[in-house]
Amino acid sequence: MRTNKISFLLFLFVICSATLSFAKNVEQKIIRMLSYDPHPSSEVFAEKVPFNGEMADLEVTFLESWKEVKDYAVLTQVSFTLKALINGQSASEATGKKIPLDKLKKGQQLDSINLGNISLSITADEILKKGNGITDITLTFKASYPEKSLQQAKKKQKEKQAPISLTLARKLAEKAEALPDSNPKARVALFKKALTAAPLPDVSPESAEFHQQLTAKIQNLESQIPEEATKEVEKKTEKSEPLTPSVDKSVNAEAKELLKNAKTFFAQEKGPEGREAIRKALEIAPDFHEALIVLGDNNYSNRKYARAKESFDKALNLLERDSETLLKYFKACYYLGEGADAIIRLENANRKFNGDKKIKFSLAEAYFQLGDLSSAQAVCSDILASDPTNMNAKDLLSRINRLIK
Repeated sequence: MRTNKISFLLFLFVICSATLSFAKNVEQKIIRMLSYDPHPSSEVFAEKVPFNGEMADLEVTFLESWKEVKDYAVLTQVSFTLKALINGQSASEATGKKIPLDKLKKGQQLDSINLGNISLSITADEILKKGNGITDITLTFKASYPEKSLQQAKKKQKEKQAPISLTLARKLAEKAEALPDSNPKARVALFKKALTAAPLPDVSPESAEFHQQLTAKIQNLESQIPEEATKEVEKKTEKSEPLTPSVDKSVNAEAKELLKNAKTFFAQEKGPEGREAIRKALEIAPDFHEALIVLGDNNYSNRKYARAKESFDKALNLLERDSETLLKYFKACYYLGEGADAIIRLENANRKFNGDKKIKFSLAEAYFQLGDLSSAQAVCSDILASDPTNMNAKDLLSRINRLIK
């Protein structure tokens, strides 16, 4: 009898172990160096995480104790707080233990913090010492959470957003319906905008019905418009989309169609199909600027920072005066530990296009992320000297001043 009981318990153990092995986790990493120089006291993970069924930002706050020794300072103690932020507000937080660093070794795990179903581990990657104290330390923060929870939270978020998107799309469709029958071209253009604004058909039965109805109306109206007028409508519809840089004007039509397909795949969360479509587009047109940006964005969102850096680098070689891509390039380099080198590219662009406030602000944001608060402060002040109402620069300067105090 006892033997049977033991066998049964062993059987349960094996089943539970197998079940746990199939429960996949998603991981994100942040690598940060802490030194005595001014630097941000917190960091937000690149991608949102699931928390209590919602999609949340995950923030780590660093609580550091420094001691001045002659002409330098050493880090004596550190602790960390993990926060889940929903719509910018703290939903919950957990603070780890206070960690003395006098006996810390490279590769040692400093702490582990749990917040809901999120686990955070903090490991020392590199340690620089002077005398008996630590002057610089590079840490890896690894957040881990169940893939199933992430999928459920994303689905819930889509379900919440879908009615709002569908309401906006229906309002556009109503405006199209209100236009006179004598102007079918304008009605077609507005119906197409409504379809673009609507959630994808597979999100809900209501969305599928909306797509079906509007597609039928568009086809009916287009059959009443002469062919030349239809082409004119299509051109106007294209203008409502983000403008493609002039460097892409001569791009092959097939490559453009592949990029359009890639965007659709990404919107449907079909990453492999989207990347394959972009790969084919870039085989046809290697200097397709917009395709390089979309590929870089996708690689960055998947934490493939080396590939993202490569794509953004190629895009900047084609179009140097691009503040958004400059900042994206810097961020990809930052997560590769190459922030100090990447900042030089932004500084050069700022000197070359000195009147471009957007490039200036990208440089300020990069300085801030790098922890160079004095330089970020100076650039923000420079922006506000010529543009006192610039809210982006005002907000960033306010954050910098709070940290410097």
